Amino acid sequence: MIQAYRDFARKKKGIKKPNIVVPRTAHPCVYKGCHYLGIKVQIVHEDKITRKANVKEMEKKINKNTICVLGSCPQFPHGVVDPLQDLSTIAVKHNIGLHVDACLGSLLNPFMRAAGFPFPEFDFTLPGVTTISCDTHKYGMGPKGTSMLLFRTQELRRAAYFSYCEWPGGIYGTQAFTGSRSGALSAGCYASMLYYGKEGYLDNTKRIITVAKRAAEGIKKIDGIELIAEPDSAVVCWVSKEFDIYRLGSNFGSERGWDLNTLQMPPAVHIAFTLAHTQEGVIDRFLTDLKECTAEIMKNPKVKADGTSTAIYGSLQTIPDRNLVIDLADVHMDVCLKMPEKGKNKILKEYGNVDIVNQQIQPQQQQVYSKKKPKPTPMIKHVTIL
Repeated sequence: MIQAYRDFARKKKGIKKPNIVVPRTAHPCVYKGCHYLGIKVQIVHEDKITRKANVKEMEKKINKNTICVLGSCPQFPHGVVDPLQDLSTIAVKHNIGLHVDACLGSLLNPFMRAAGFPFPEFDFTLPGVTTISCDTHKYGMGPKGTSMLLFRTQELRRAAYFSYCEWPGGIYGTQAFTGSRSGALSAGCYASMLYYGKEGYLDNTKRIITVAKRAAEGIKKIDGIELIAEPDSAVVCWVSKEFDIYRLGSNFGSERGWDLNTLQMPPAVHIAFTLAHTQEGVIDRFLTDLKECTAEIMKNPKVKADGTSTAIYGSLQTIPDRNLVIDLADVHMDVCLKMPEKGKNKILKEYGNVDIVNQQIQPQQQQVYSKKKPKPTPMIKHVTIL
C-alpha cells in the first residue's frame, strides 16, 4: 500500500520526498513500511477523550509532499473508529490518498449495521477513500497469513506492481513485496469464506459485538476501573485511576486464564472478543473474574505490578531515551533467532543470562548504567509483535 502511494505520487506529482500523516494509534506496520521505503511519517496524537484521530491537527501536517493520510476502523489499542468521513473530506480537499486500515475490523465491519449496531461509513462510499486493508485471518476466520488490500482505481493498484523483463529466466512480475507464496493459505481462506457466507458472518457479528457491548457496560459498573473510550467494535479497553492497571495482567490474566493485551501511553489493558467468548456462560465468568480481581487489587491499590512482562510496559514508558527500549526489543528478537549451544540451554554471553525455555533475559548491560551494585532487573518474558 505504502509503496503504491509513493510510486503513484512520484509519477503523477513528481514528489521525491514523500510523507504520510497518521494518528499515533496507527498500526506499527505503517512505520515499518515507511522505514523500508524512505518515507517520512508525520504523527499526530489522538484525541485524549475519544481516542480517535484528531483530524484538525492531521490536516495541519499536510504539505506539498504528503501522499496520503490514514485512519483505522477500528484502531488496535482502544477499539475506536477514526473519523473517516472527516478524513475523506480533507483527502479530497488536498488531492491526496486516504488509506483505511480495516484489518482488525475485518469481516465484522461490513455487517455491523445489518446486525443492528450503529457504525460509520468506512469504505469506498466515502469519496476520499482510495485503499482499504482487511485481514481475513482475523474475523474472516481464514488461516493466519491471509489478508486483502483493496484499491479504488486500477491506476493506483498498478503502482504496487513490480515487473522485470531483462532476466534470462523470463519475465518476472509480482503484485506485492512478497514473491512465491503458498496457495494453501489462499485456498484455506476461500474455503472459510464459503463456509461462513454472508449469513454466517452476519451471525458472527451479532454474537461477538453483543458480547463486547455487554462487557463494556459491565466494566462501567466495576469500582476502580473505567473504559478508556466507548468501543466501536469488538475491542474493549479499560484503565484505572486507582491502581497500577498492569496488575490485572497477573491475577486476571495469568492466574484466571484471560488473554489480555497490555498497552502503554497511557497504561491500559484491552481484550478482543471473538466467537470463543460468545459461548454460554463465558461473558458472565469474564465479568465476575474481573470484578473479583479488581476488588482484590483495590484492597491495596498502591502496590505496583510484579516483575512480569506486564510490569515491563510500565517501566519502559519512564525511560526518556527511547533508543534503549528499542535495544531491549532487538536483544529479545536476537535471542529468539539464536540456536542454543550444543548440550546447553544458553545463548551467546553478550546477551546475559538466558533461559531459552522461558525466554527470560537479564541483560549484563545494566551494569553500564550505574556505578552502584545493580539491583535485579525485571525479566523480559515476551515482546508482542503484531
